[in-house]
Amino acid sequence: PAPAPEWNFALLPQVEDRDDFTRMKETGRLDPETPSYEDIELPQNSVQGMGYAVFGTMLGFGLVWHIWWLAAASLVACIVLMIGRSFQTGTTRLVPAKEIARADRAFRALRRATPPVGRLEETGPQNRGRALVEAEA
Repeated sequence: PAPAPEWNFALLPQVEDRDDFTRMKETGRLDPETPSYEDIELPQNSVQGMGYAVFGTMLGFGLVWHIWWLAAASLVACIVLMIGRSFQTGTTRLVPAKEIARADRAFRALRRATPPVGRLEETGPQNRGRALVEAEA
């Protein structure tokens, strides 16, 4: 689906050859008969990345322009962020399999209900995201 869910794939795709996705579409193997969903562990949201971006930029600016107090303060701030992160617990969260199954089944139902379009109609308003492959034509 677009946009992709935060866990990206509900089921890990099994790739067997170079152009496996095209062959799966042509043979109708896109949907497994009985998918088995599992809980997915994801990292918690954090402001650490933004802190490193801001203080790292300030550090670079201070080093380039020889503003030593700014470079030192930014370096100390980055080190404090790193040490602070090491004391954090609960940095991951679990997405339940029921939620993943519900979202994936809804997407698969929508995909099956979407009528395919041919190559010439791809840029027109009738295109809703599903290509017409030779096996369906």
